[in-house]
Amino acid sequence: MQTTELVDKIVAFLRTEVGLTVLETTLSTDTFLPGLTLRGSTILFDRQKLENSGDLLHEAGHLAVLSAAVRAQYADGAVIPTDLMDTAELGALAWSYAAITHLGLPPEIVFHTKGYHGRSEGLLLGFSVGIFPGLMQLENAGMALSNVNAAASGAAPFPAMLRWARS
Repeated sequence: MQTTELVDKIVAFLRTEVGLTVLETTLSTDTFLPGLTLRGSTILFDRQKLENSGDLLHEAGHLAVLSAAVRAQYADGAVIPTDLMDTAELGALAWSYAAITHLGLPPEIVFHTKGYHGRSEGLLLGFSVGIFPGLMQLENAGMALSNVNAAASGAAPFPAMLRWARS
């Protein structure tokens, strides 16, 4: 599903609820994902070249789960330090699932067949039965709570989020 309305809904969420800078522009060079790149802590996208609108959410998840200081370094093309790799990748999986759920959209928009090195179907199955890769990273960052910890605190459990971006 790639529509103007869908892209607009995702971009509005990233700007207003998450607080990320998202700019629509013309990208003249090849990018890691078609029509999408990160520059600093800014998400740049080219609507004409964007193949999967869900990629906006996954890449935003990478930014959102990292601290502001690391976020700027990572997005500028630096290699993520090994000790932050789980947070960056696994956290982005859980974050993007929470985001797509929050938006009331099908998870296949994020976990589409062209992504995740052929593991989209397995990720979708896991999420559908309550196996949440990356939830531990979100919980450690104070962004979401597991069922057990949510029950103990009276908060809503994942996929509800306590906050959308790490400070």
